[in-house]
Amino acid sequence: LDRDINTVLKGITLCTLVGAIASGKKEAQSAKNAHQGATAEEDIFTLVESELVPLGWSFRYNEKLAANWDIDIVALSPKGKTYIIDVKSHKGTKLVTSDGVYRKYGDTIYQFEKDFLKGILAQAVNLKQRDNLGWVTPLLCFTEGWIKYESGERNPRGVEVVSARQLVASLLRLEG
Repeated sequence: LDRDINTVLKGITLCTLVGAIASGKKEAQSAKNAHQGATAEEDIFTLVESELVPLGWSFRYNEKLAANWDIDIVALSPKGKTYIIDVKSHKGTKLVTSDGVYRKYGDTIYQFEKDFLKGILAQAVNLKQRDNLGWVTPLLCFTEGWIKYESGERNPRGVEVVSARQLVASLLRLEG
């Protein structure tokens, strides 16, 4: 009986250690992802400041909508139009279709962990209502990897999907 109890206790200890290691790996990955995201946002802040402020644009960063909800960038154009930019630093190829944005590895297509389009559309509506704006144009900006546009689709569900390399030109094009 003592051996059985010792075996059970060893098993519980082993399971606890494995769980702690797995949890630690998840926390480390979350911290790495947060750092990668913050760095990507800073890179985009620098880009828009250097390229668009001289042209009369202004920007607000990390604009709070609610306790745990913010807009990465609110862009105010010289013509009085409002844009919001959600910055993502996911690596790999992104596939843009008429109904969404997906990850693509080889020939396999995967959904992202969140619906980025739904999130930024909700931000645009919230900002429009809160600030009594006529319209807010949402842009989803990926700083890493490549974007493939299925059938030339760049604006699924009303969200302009661009790479960091395309961001300034896209804002200027949308501005007209």
